[in-house]
Amino acid sequence: MKPKALTKRRDFPIAEANRETVLLFLSLQTQWRVAPTERGLMWFGLDYVAVAALMRMKKTKGKARMIERLQMMEEAALSVLSGCALSDADLAWAKGGDA
Repeated sequence: MKPKALTKRRDFPIAEANRETVLLFLSLQTQWRVAPTERGLMWFGLDYVAVAALMRMKKTKGKARMIERLQMMEEAALSVLSGCALSDADLAWAKGGDA
């Protein structure tokens, strides 16, 4: 059984400039490299072999820029997954800025 916090739907706006990157990021939700430790899971980041394969399958345009944006999201996600707080500057991209 999942905790309520994980099953509750939360809608949020996505800047149009970030839409494709967010959708790609969400498509990669099962492609994280993790390892079990005594303290829980250690999150290493996305599996870039899987990222490249998905981008080929989706015929993604602007791959270099998409990877840069995806890495910004990955870094922010890793901060959350490892329990670190994000600064306002870290969140600028998610709000439509070009961090």
